[in-house]
Amino acid sequence: MKHSIIFLIIGIIVLSSNLCGWIVADYSCIAYPDQCEENGLKVTIPILGQLIPEAAVSFLESSRDFEDFLKEVEKSELYGPNYQVLQAAVNKAIVGMENALCKYEDIVNISESLEMDVFIMEKLIEFDYYGLQSKYHLNPSIFEKASTFCQAGDVIGIFAHTVDTINTILENLYLIKASIDKESLPELYIIWATGQLYCESEMFGQYVSRIFYEINREVRGQFKAMKD
Repeated sequence: MKHSIIFLIIGIIVLSSNLCGWIVADYSCIAYPDQCEENGLKVTIPILGQLIPEAAVSFLESSRDFEDFLKEVEKSELYGPNYQVLQAAVNKAIVGMENALCKYEDIVNISESLEMDVFIMEKLIEFDYYGLQSKYHLNPSIFEKASTFCQAGDVIGIFAHTVDTINTILENLYLIKASIDKESLPELYIIWATGQLYCESEMFGQYVSRIFYEINREVRGQFKAMKD
């Protein structure tokens, strides 16, 4: 089992190392008026500009804890399973993902009550998606999914898709926990599936962020040119 697991661990670490600091749909708050923080200013009413990075932190913390779980599974090949340590790691991964779920559900609920910025909607329709994908050699299938939501202006769909993925990850984590609680290592297929979901969701969020980052940069450039 050792060699089968290790390629999964390497895959997660490599993908995670390519993620920028702004991830999991950051910058998408520009799709709605007055929903982005300016100059780090905190507001009393929760806005998307606050909730999105908070949700991303919880997701990434869960991803880190799942990596810790994988490392402990790998160690079990050498020293035998330490179920107490394995249990602690998977429990932390669950807590982080449950926190992420609550925050993303809040994001969906807030988004449903807002009107989209018409100017940003036009930018999403006109954006050169192929140019971005080809320039940076982004994963075609995952980028296509992200760009399909963006080009349709379906920002709520982006968040709802993330909620669906998180629910699936949690279902898998609960199954893994059930095995560990019985002092039995889970089947490889459930570990592989969970690791893949973490990776694909992080990459999907990164691609959404990159699209909105480019649009935000373009908009700021146009405003600066108008002022000059």
